[in-house]
Amino acid sequence: MFFYKKTNKLHKNRCFLLLKEELELRIDNSTYMIYEGDSFYIPKNCLHNYLNTSNEEATIIVYFSQLVY
Repeated sequence: MFFYKKTNKLHKNRCFLLLKEELELRIDNSTYMIYEGDSFYIPKNCLHNYLNTSNEEATIIVYFSQLVY
């Protein structure tokens, strides 16, 4: 298992797509289970971290988003 120990506070919105395995995602005071094929969004300025709950390496695509006027 891999636990991302540092709790981050983002300065940009981020979107994630989990391609492989599963994660336990913590955003502020909430915890979510994310499974292969799920996508999730973390708004800027939210504290977050994640735990790979599988025995294999997880694969994630991360992309940034911003408000477009």
